[in-house]
Amino acid sequence: SFDFHTRQHRDLNKPIPEFRANDLRHATIQKNNVDTPNGLVVERRGKGEYYIKEVGGMFEKLHKDRIRPGDRIVKLNGKPIEEFPSLWDVNNFLKKELKITVHVKRDGLHLEPKQEWSKPEYTANASAAAAAAAAAAAKR
Repeated sequence: SFDFHTRQHRDLNKPIPEFRANDLRHATIQKNNVDTPNGLVVERRGKGEYYIKEVGGMFEKLHKDRIRPGDRIVKLNGKPIEEFPSLWDVNNFLKKELKITVHVKRDGLHLEPKQEWSKPEYTANASAAAAAAAAAAAKR
C-alpha cells in the first residue's frame, strides 16, 4: 500500500512505527549542577504514561512554548519512558542528570480521536434561489 505521508510504498508485513519523525517535539537543557531545578513538574496518568503538568524554570526560559502542560513524555535522554517504573524514578532521573532531553508528543495521545461526522446540511445555493425567484416573477 502507498503511504501518502512519506510518499513511499510500505511493506504491510512490517509493523507500523508508533511515531513519525514530525510527531515528536524535544527540548534540551544543560544544568550546571545537580541542585539546579529543571522546572518540569511531571504527573502520571494510567500505567506507564507520564505527562507534563507544569513547565517553569530552565525549560520555560530556554524553550518558551515548545513543551506545554498536557504533553505526553515519550523519551528522557533517548530512554523510552516505559523503562521508568514509577513517577519517583522519573523525577529522580530528572534531578540527577545534568543534560536533559525530553521528547514529548503533543496532546498526550497515542491516537488521534476519530472525527465525528455530523449529518450533511443541504442549503439552497443563494444564486440558484435568486434565479428561481426571478424566473417565477417573470412568469407572472
